[in-house]
Amino acid sequence: MTTHETQTPDYDIWTMVTKSRYCYVISALPIGKIKIAIGGYGQKVIPMLSAYIPVPKVRLLIHRILDAVLPPSDGFCFEVIGGSSRDGVVESRILKFVFDAGQNGQFASMPWRIVIGVGPGRLLETGGISPIGKPTSVADIRLSVDDMTMLALELEAHLRHRQGTYEYHRIREQRERHAQRTADTDAA
Repeated sequence: MTTHETQTPDYDIWTMVTKSRYCYVISALPIGKIKIAIGGYGQKVIPMLSAYIPVPKVRLLIHRILDAVLPPSDGFCFEVIGGSSRDGVVESRILKFVFDAGQNGQFASMPWRIVIGVGPGRLLETGGISPIGKPTSVADIRLSVDDMTMLALELEAHLRHRQGTYEYHRIREQRERHAQRTADTDAA
């Protein structure tokens, strides 16, 4: 009996469109991540930038956003650093979830900010990517407390509903690592 692995297409979990910005939160569970994409339109066009956040970090972010005992306040920042290396070009991506009401509360009605910064990076010995200097491209969007709460609740519901997809990814990844270790041991 042969089995065929079918990849389900990514889809939007949550979308926010404002007068000048948009944000898509996209399921990428077949690779164990959630994708965030932000861009701008209108008078100041901002090319869409995207970054991925691993599921365990998504769960931690949800917990921090929804924490009733110690809710996020000014100065809260949740940061994920990642990137990619294609054809010898290393690109770093920084994804931040920031709670910042601004000076004198100028952003009190929309204190949440999601920021994606993309720029040059360097490949570390561990396989990770580290930024070199400041990002060359930045896209951000401001959200109200209710908007961010809705985002967290949608993410939480999505992860619960699609836990099987995520577990399948983890099992497949572990089997690949085991097969590689076995091959390396046999070759030695």
